[in-house]
Amino acid sequence: MSAAELVLIIAIIVAFVTTLVLAIIMRRPR
Repeated sequence: MSAAELVLIIAIIVAFVTTLVLAIIMRRPR
């Protein structure tokens, strides 16, 4: 696995986790 592939995979994981966290925060009533 090359460095470019590793960076791409990490970017996808970070974007996915960020989307999940934002969805949880938006769904929680304040």
